[in-house]
Amino acid sequence: MGIWGISILVLALALVVTLVAMRGGKEGRAVRRELRQLRAKDGRGPDTFGAAELRRGMYMSHVPGKDTLPGGS
Repeated sequence: MGIWGISILVLALALVVTLVAMRGGKEGRAVRRELRQLRAKDGRGPDTFGAAELRRGMYMSHVPGKDTLPGGS
């Protein structure tokens, strides 16, 4: 391995150590778990059913002025 390989390996190791140190220990995991539980209890996310239903309605709606049956009725 050349000098470049060794330096990249050292930088990657330093990056991993830094990320692990920033993540925190057991306390940090407990806090993140509590936040996840609070978010889950707060709501399951935005209600997108209404928007999807409107889109489906637009696809299925009859276009005014167009005849859908043969023979013009």
